[in-house]
Amino acid sequence: FYEDTGGDHWLNKTGWLSDTIPPCQWFGLTCTDGIITEINLRNNNLTGMLSLGGLPELTSLDLAENNLSGAVYSGSMLLFQKLVYVDISNNEFSGHADMTFSPATKYANFSHNKFSSVGFKRFNAAYETLQVVDLRNNDIDQAASGVFLNVPPNLEELILSNNAIRGAFPDPFPNLDKIRRFAIANNNINGPLPDFSRATPRVRELDLSNQRQTDNGGLTGTISADFSRLDDLLVLNLAVNNLTSIPSDLGNLGKLKVLDLSSNVLSQQIPSELGKLADSLEVLDLSDNKFEEYIPSQFASFVDRNTSVDLRGNTDITDPAPLMLCFLPKFDLANNASMCPPERNALKDFYESAKGSDWTNNTEWLDPYETHCSWHGVKCSALNNTIELKLINNGLSGTLSEKIADLS
Repeated sequence: FYEDTGGDHWLNKTGWLSDTIPPCQWFGLTCTDGIITEINLRNNNLTGMLSLGGLPELTSLDLAENNLSGAVYSGSMLLFQKLVYVDISNNEFSGHADMTFSPATKYANFSHNKFSSVGFKRFNAAYETLQVVDLRNNDIDQAASGVFLNVPPNLEELILSNNAIRGAFPDPFPNLDKIRRFAIANNNINGPLPDFSRATPRVRELDLSNQRQTDNGGLTGTISADFSRLDDLLVLNLAVNNLTSIPSDLGNLGKLKVLDLSSNVLSQQIPSELGKLADSLEVLDLSDNKFEEYIPSQFASFVDRNTSVDLRGNTDITDPAPLMLCFLPKFDLANNASMCPPERNALKDFYESAKGSDWTNNTEWLDPYETHCSWHGVKCSALNNTIELKLINNGLSGTLSEKIADLS
């Protein structure tokens, strides 16, 4: 193995091939009772083909971040009957990624290589034991139906992002009721969304973004209300597809932290029910769609959590934005004068400093959508610039906000 991987040029080869130092003291090797159980030669400038055997007690193999190349021969991992963990990521391996392992194997990271296809076997000893498979950033150019054929049912993580997987998801989608993370972003999947509430009921991260890379159109149709049944969902990313509608039921996903539906063709009004996500949501991206009408006033609830709200590129949304939303630092349209008129913002500060809730007459003040020019005591020019503020004998108290200087 040392000679096949250019051992003389390793960054660290302490002890290797020594006549006086026992193998259990060679760099990167761990032993139990004098028998090699772990190999960790990550980022050590290994170069050449993978050729390794004769280690029946090996439980962990980490050869990531090297320059290993060529094929990983079919069934080669079966030589290690006790292998639990294998990481050969960030190398130059190519050909077919054979997911055939010993019955002990739980974790397999083949990411950041040049594999062109992948295959699982139904009657493989690891079919029931595999928990994590990472194949992101390869060159897998294969129909989705083939990729998901015989996929192990007990997976907790399946990562296939940044490949060239194509075609529609299999129907029905395989049952993966233990999966927590499923990511297949940046591929060429098309067609409708599967019923993930049935197939992946416990998923926490679901990333199907950026399937519209070629002229295949990406994922199409509606986002089903069934998504609201994914009670553990933390991240839902369906960005850069051709999805047409968003169900109000998504507002029932009480644990959701990230909702990215940007760059689709979602239309009609943004569901006000999404405001119910304010207790948990950290990122809401609905940018570059075809939404219409007003931004829901319920979105003002995101101010308390300082949620990031992105709505740019929806040219048919009616202005202005809800007044309180304009005071969200992470609202991408906060500095848009049409959506968040600066003088309306200044008058809001004036109102609060002067204890506006106690005024004798505060008609229309702080209305989410009404122009500030219709607020009691405010007179505007034809260009909606405040030219007179007349609040005589109206119960004002408190302090005079310095923001009044912004009334140009």
